[in-house]
Amino acid sequence: MKDFEKEEEMKKRGIIFDHDGVLVDSMKLGRERFLVIAKDMALPVGERVQKQIGMCWGAPIKLLARSLWPRMGADDAERFHDIWLKIDESYPFPLFPGVTETLSKLCSGGSALSVFSNRTRVNLCACLTGNNIIEYFPMFFGSDSSDFSKPDPRSIESILQYYRGEGIVPGELIYVGDSPTNDWPIANAHGLDFIAVASSISLHERFLDLGIPESRIIERVTDLPQVLEEWK
Repeated sequence: MKDFEKEEEMKKRGIIFDHDGVLVDSMKLGRERFLVIAKDMALPVGERVQKQIGMCWGAPIKLLARSLWPRMGADDAERFHDIWLKIDESYPFPLFPGVTETLSKLCSGGSALSVFSNRTRVNLCACLTGNNIIEYFPMFFGSDSSDFSKPDPRSIESILQYYRGEGIVPGELIYVGDSPTNDWPIANAHGLDFIAVASSISLHERFLDLGIPESRIIERVTDLPQVLEEWK
């Protein structure tokens, strides 16, 4: 369990970013795309489904689809995923304003950046390339970088191993995420310093309820350099 009161005084040298909801604005448009695919495949889209999409957003697309439509077979789940990927890679979700400038500033300051997502590596590469930010991420990790997916704490092991190879230990890392269920449990399990991105009041309150200090909750990634400056 992360103890914010007894935090080690270590210089923060590496930053692990979640992708969706942190770097790219995917929530609203992503849910719309998801529902369009569902309707095209003649899947029932009622109030229950629409509510659950919001609650489970961030899970791998195939898993999300099969959890919403339990009778969906493996072939249909694969088809759903393939359609999603074609749209997603052709029309990447837009970056939040100021993300490119923020990443450039962090890199110039010596931070070693990486991305950790439930997307596949190929899909993640296409998204980072499409938004012209792949140059800031020497390494990026997807759902197929490990035998485990978020929120399983084991899913981050390959990332921690990568940083150790760069001479950066977990105490020198920061994890930036927007999900109390997918991101925070992983950071907490490994004792990583966590910065929560909360774009709504309700999400902000959920992070506070988890014991994350107000000073570690930001509204957008562009606030991160200031937080890191105050951290010194």
